[in-house]
Amino acid sequence: MRKWILDLHLYLGLLCAPYLVVYGVSAIAFNHDIKGGSSTSQWSAVVVAEGGTDLERAEEVRDALGLVGWTPERSVIRTDDALLRFRVQNPGRDYLIEWDDATGSTEVDETRSSWIAILRGIHGMRDLEGSVLGPVWYVYTEVSSWALAFAALSGIYLWLPRRSAALGTATVVAGAVVLAVLSIGVW
Repeated sequence: MRKWILDLHLYLGLLCAPYLVVYGVSAIAFNHDIKGGSSTSQWSAVVVAEGGTDLERAEEVRDALGLVGWTPERSVIRTDDALLRFRVQNPGRDYLIEWDDATGSTEVDETRSSWIAILRGIHGMRDLEGSVLGPVWYVYTEVSSWALAFAALSGIYLWLPRRSAALGTATVVAGAVVLAVLSIGVW
């Protein structure tokens, strides 16, 4: 059993190592307020959207433009009868969009973020609307979190001498119960 736990401990450590690197670098960027640079470009298109509310229309325009990201409801503003202004945000880009629903004319100001800003953006990200990889990152985060918890508990078990295997097993079981109770409270 000790060999099996050691192997699982090592392989789960390899699985969550990239996540810990991303999480560590983004945490340092948050703590030291490192934002990185950005670049801006502008482009236009013609889009037809027939959604009901302004938010539904904004999301329809976003999808028609092939953009990936969130459309915060607070950013959707109707400046006059025909002009709708809103943002589409994701960790790598920020789009400010003005859409004229009378003509379909769409003006887009695109701001691209630096790699450090992208890491800051995915630090606690759960999902990214319109992205195939958004849910994958969320699952990877969950698996890595549980793998890290297992690594901590199994590390205690492996650290103890073989004569104290009962104490190690009790420690791992107690830690697992505490984690389960905490996760139920968090969810």
